Amino acid sequence: MANPTNILVDKNVVKRAFPLRGTVQKVICFYLDDKGVSPAEEWQIKLCGCNNADEFYEEFYSGSTRKKNQKLIIRKLAYYLEAYIAQGLRPKVPEHYEYLEPIECYEIKWGQGRFIGFYDDNRFIVVHGFRKKSRKTPSSDLKLAKQRKQDYFNRKKALGLA
Repeated sequence: MANPTNILVDKNVVKRAFPLRGTVQKVICFYLDDKGVSPAEEWQIKLCGCNNADEFYEEFYSGSTRKKNQKLIIRKLAYYLEAYIAQGLRPKVPEHYEYLEPIECYEIKWGQGRFIGFYDDNRFIVVHGFRKKSRKTPSSDLKLAKQRKQDYFNRKKALGLA
C-alpha cells in the first residue's frame, strides 16, 4: 500500500515542510488550498520580504541580514515545531487557549509569529501562519484555520484516505 503522506503530496493536498532531522516517523506538512498554494508558507515568505519560495529558502539558509528579525521569527517557529513533533509531543493547550479547543488545533508561537495546525496520524498539518499584533487571536484567523482543516479532511476523504 502506498504511503498516505506521499499520496497527499502527489495530489496537492499538502506539501512537506521543514524536514525533520534523524529518523523520526513524524512529518510536518503545509496545507495546500485547491489552487496548490500554501497560505502558511506564503505568509512566511511575505514576512521575510521575499518574492517566492526559492528566494525565501535561499535567504533563509544563507547568512543574509535582510529582514533579520522576521527570519528569526520563522526560524524559531520552525525550531519549536520540529522539537515538538520530533519528541512526539503535542503542543500544550492551556486554559487560556480555550479558543483553540472547538477547532481542535494547536498554536506554535514565538514572539509575534504563530502557526496553527493539527495532527492527522503521523502528520502535523500547518494550516495557517500569522503575526499576532494584539493580545487576542483574531477570530478571522481561527475561522480560516477551521475552514482549511475541514477542507483538508474533505479532500483526503475524496481520495479515499479517510
